[in-house]
Amino acid sequence: MEAGSIFAEHYQLLKLIGEGSFGNVWLAKDLRADLAVAIKIYVMLDERGVKEFMDEFKLTFNLNHTHILHAYHYDVFAKQPFLVMPYCEKGSALSLIGNISEEQLWHFLADVSAGLAYLHGQRPNPIVHQDIKPDNILIGKDGTFLVTDFGISQQMRSTLRRNSSRTPSAGSTAYMPPERFLSKPASTSAGDIWSLGVTLVELATGELPFCGMGGNMQNGGAELPILPTLSEELQTIVYSCLAKTPNERPTAEKLSEWCHEHFSSKDSDNKDATTPSGKSRKDNTVRNRKPDATGGGKSGKPGDGSNRTAAASRLIKRYWITATIIAVVATTACCWFCTKSNDKVDSGSIPLSANCEALLLGAYTCKQINRDKTVNRKMVAEIKKTGDEEYTLSIISSDFRTTLSTFHRLPDGDFESEKYGKGSAIYNPELRIMTLTFEKQGVKLELFK
Repeated sequence: MEAGSIFAEHYQLLKLIGEGSFGNVWLAKDLRADLAVAIKIYVMLDERGVKEFMDEFKLTFNLNHTHILHAYHYDVFAKQPFLVMPYCEKGSALSLIGNISEEQLWHFLADVSAGLAYLHGQRPNPIVHQDIKPDNILIGKDGTFLVTDFGISQQMRSTLRRNSSRTPSAGSTAYMPPERFLSKPASTSAGDIWSLGVTLVELATGELPFCGMGGNMQNGGAELPILPTLSEELQTIVYSCLAKTPNERPTAEKLSEWCHEHFSSKDSDNKDATTPSGKSRKDNTVRNRKPDATGGGKSGKPGDGSNRTAAASRLIKRYWITATIIAVVATTACCWFCTKSNDKVDSGSIPLSANCEALLLGAYTCKQINRDKTVNRKMVAEIKKTGDEEYTLSIISSDFRTTLSTFHRLPDGDFESEKYGKGSAIYNPELRIMTLTFEKQGVKLELFK
């Protein structure tokens, strides 16, 4: 097929706008209706595959929600199933990767979570998307976000893959949750939430987390990505979506609730402030909310998902408590450093005594000064003794990222760290600041009890 050709007798293909392992998406003109449409043309299937595809389409035909893109026509031409959908001229969320404000990100999360809550809440057969990623989220004319390419079961995907001569795309691997890489892969609504978390990270930072290897890296112990440009509130939500264990992730309905609370809080803080489509977005979120596939929800009634919702709530509270403690401690330390030290740390300092365990061990507020003179103040640190002249240094930053290093004290009073190399330690009794300096890495740590 090529641009300009006629497909299924009355669709003129104008432009190829998407390619995948199972088919292509074209901008086309419906010659009968004189209307621009999007057509997704799947790979050629045998008679059994066509029937299977038709049966699945029947399950989604009557779905109707503000934040899902509904296909209004299904047919088969030359053994190729195809779907006809509204054409979204603004394209997909791919265009927003690395170029989206936090306000837009909140609206994205609100719209997509509302759409997923509707799909996951279908009875008796909840619909699990299984392929949430930026190019499957389209942008409507009014700027709202629409979930598309849903309703294809794992069995149907296997059928499409079996009939396709194309090389499977590795692009979706980056969005697959940890449980999809286990010996018995699981596809659940919680997997959609993990994929949504990855999508949020990619939109916010312009980069895929976990080196684009998906949940398999998390299974191997990979740490969560750093999100310095996001507020603590949004960071906490993203991290809860990326929880390794499925039942620790929030449901789509819970995410939708949090977004509604966020917008309500902003409105109460500033009733005169307006945002594009703000009220209609919140109204849609509330109006379209349905119970999540887990059976849990705002009502708190018992259900299959009550434990999951409770676990997610505990996770959120834990993050906020930790963030608050770190913020308070770090702010206090910063003020103390600014008013007391005034860059006089080295003045009056003495080498750390070889037997001064009382000064060395314990918890500290921490300031890190890098080679390029940049300073990170929102940190706490702890030094523990783990062996004969062996210690561990743990540093926790405000984004909950932990840096752990083992080091040894040398006979001359200096230190050798596996992470930072050789360093020296001095103590200023007047300011009560211990300073560890690692020349090779150009890092200086100022620790204050």
